[in-house]
Amino acid sequence: MNMFAMSDDNYPSERVINAASVGRLEDLRRALDDGGDPDYVRLNVAPTLITTFRNYEECLALLIERGARPDVPNQEGWTALHEASKKEETTLLEIVLRAPDTQVRMFAQDKHGHSALFAAMEENRFENAKLLLQREPTLVDTCDKQGITPVMFAAQNKNAEWLEFLLKAGADINSTTEDQKTLADFVGPWDEGRVIMQNTRAVKVDKTESAPKKVRSQTEDSAPVVEPPVKENAFQLGGVRKKTM
Repeated sequence: MNMFAMSDDNYPSERVINAASVGRLEDLRRALDDGGDPDYVRLNVAPTLITTFRNYEECLALLIERGARPDVPNQEGWTALHEASKKEETTLLEIVLRAPDTQVRMFAQDKHGHSALFAAMEENRFENAKLLLQREPTLVDTCDKQGITPVMFAAQNKNAEWLEFLLKAGADINSTTEDQKTLADFVGPWDEGRVIMQNTRAVKVDKTESAPKKVRSQTEDSAPVVEPPVKENAFQLGGVRKKTM
């Protein structure tokens, strides 16, 4: 059963979300050819998000080809970019990253202020993190609502692999949180973390754009939500959970 189906299926944009939600590639193609909006939102879910969530690779690829944005958020701020970044395989993220800069905000953040890099870290997806940083190196220093950067997040969770990975990716060790904590404060007495900090030489990254230090508005550059509000996370589509020690 198509949870997105409506009684009147004659409108092209309705047909877009209907076809996307069940992975019907040819139906999706016809709906787009008939003028359907590739970013049409129903129940706070965009076609790119539902196809990524359900692993409909061909449908996602078609949507991206037709100009759909993989950064349209649901009510949690979760996007197809986030969802693809947490997948075990890199295929969906590679498809999402086909979108040109004008079609995707690489700094899109969820309700916690977490970028797609945080999503990759939460699921321990190093290959996805590499793809994200190849596309946008300054993601390495994008912080959440508390000013915590990915490298601080790694230290907070005593994750040596991610700490080393992010330092080698050029993470700024001098960034401060809203309460003026630095990476050294997060490492604290953790011996392995201190050794990694001492021995790892961060690679200098040519940054073409400053990574945002504050959370961007969830409505900025996003497609408008055309449906009335629904109760939170109606379809349980992801969301990065903040880990605490």
